[in-house]
Amino acid sequence: MKRLLAIYILLILLIGCKKNPIEWDTSLNLPLFQTELSFTNILPDSMISVDENRLLSLVIDKKLFSLSTNSITTFPDSIFQLDLEIPNTALLAPNALFFYKNELQTLQLSPVELTQIALYKGFLTFEVINPFDQPIEIEYQIPAAKLNGDPLRKKVTIPKGNAHSNNYTARINLDAYRLDLRGPQLNSFNSYQNILSVRVSPQATDSARAIGNQLFLKIHFEDIDLAYIKGYFGKQRQNYGPKTEEITFFDRITEGTLDLEKSRAFLTIQNGIGADLQFQLQKLSATNTKNNSEIPFQSSLINSTINITRASETNLPHNPVIPSQTEIDITNSNILELLTAFPDKISYCASLEVNPMGNISSGNDFVYRLHDFNTRLYLEIPLSFTAANLTLRDELPYSVGEDLANINSLNLNLIVENGFPFSARIKLEIIDRLGNSVCTMIENDKLISPAQLIEEGVTVATRSIIPIKLTKQETNLLKNNSKMRIFVTLNTDNSNYTKIYESYKMALKLSGIVDYHAVIE
Repeated sequence: MKRLLAIYILLILLIGCKKNPIEWDTSLNLPLFQTELSFTNILPDSMISVDENRLLSLVIDKKLFSLSTNSITTFPDSIFQLDLEIPNTALLAPNALFFYKNELQTLQLSPVELTQIALYKGFLTFEVINPFDQPIEIEYQIPAAKLNGDPLRKKVTIPKGNAHSNNYTARINLDAYRLDLRGPQLNSFNSYQNILSVRVSPQATDSARAIGNQLFLKIHFEDIDLAYIKGYFGKQRQNYGPKTEEITFFDRITEGTLDLEKSRAFLTIQNGIGADLQFQLQKLSATNTKNNSEIPFQSSLINSTINITRASETNLPHNPVIPSQTEIDITNSNILELLTAFPDKISYCASLEVNPMGNISSGNDFVYRLHDFNTRLYLEIPLSFTAANLTLRDELPYSVGEDLANINSLNLNLIVENGFPFSARIKLEIIDRLGNSVCTMIENDKLISPAQLIEEGVTVATRSIIPIKLTKQETNLLKNNSKMRIFVTLNTDNSNYTKIYESYKMALKLSGIVDYHAVIE
């Protein structure tokens, strides 16, 4: 297009002020896209590993189930709520105490019996409606909640009320506080002493007169995230599912069959919780919604009870837990069949029993934040396979540059340099903003020859040129859109497994010659 602009300028200079239109036909080179296709960019980076021989492997490491501090128990929000009637004749001097409470608070956590907790973060929130025309002061204490050894004792001043009974909110940061839940005598659980007093502020400028008829006060925890809990977690059951989740591992593989030579597959269980567990997997299946197929996982693991020992506590701040590890080899299952179905959904159902043998730790179960129970599916599969019509898909942006209104015809060439040691077929189409195909530029019948294999892992790419001639209507579709979709269908020699190395890739370049009719008035 820059060349065309230069020709325009030159002609303008030559014709000066002549008024007869000047017309001519010209040809311009038009690059559209250039890309590279390989297994390292078809699959996510996190799923590809390269060994010392540059052989690629597919690695899947997916967390399936977990149990953490906030899963063991739900920390209750509400602590206290007060609705205190105030006579309309009330008149209280500055610093006058008009409410006091000192009592044992019991958290409803059954079947969990906690003796210690540490907060990672959170707030103590006060919601107050002040019925007086002077500020009031709220003092709240939890002697068993400590930060650096200092008990929690906070004073909050609430501004004077008004006739609209506006709600005032104050928050106290509880990050890193530790709370002893053994009660005042240190012989209980889920309990702590709390002390509340409400008085007219000592800084009040006059006696407080009632302008409302009720003092409303609500104290509650907010946004609590637990760093540590200790006690007896009870005999409880955690159910996972039945649940179906979408997976995106194989989004760019649309169809075909794949026979993998070998694999290593494990179910790994790490228990960072100081409690004995029993795990059972009732169901695991993979579904490909494109062809409406579901393949169930077949293994002796299904419905088997797995006993998991508790983690050990080190009392070291930076490494407080030694987790127990369990690894179950599932290589001899049908896990490869599930994988090569190219699923986009996975379904599962499992259960976890906490403390199946009861309180054998005498109330010394524990769990730290970020040291949880988790179950992971781990697969490591060298990319050595046979493939039949294995179709890879990619979407490519392109640009046609300036206005193409005067194009007579557009002749494009797709240049393919195939570095894979097996043949391929190419399909290319223009797609709109919604991903719908609006024009097929290359049908899936153009055979790309395999690369020449020099030695294992070394190929010399073959070069193929596929011509494309677009009509005026097809050219307009090219002009009015900005993305293409390419399908590459791979077929190997099915008598032998083909190993895929990091150097194997396919380079594609689309460009062409524009026949352009230029007019200068």
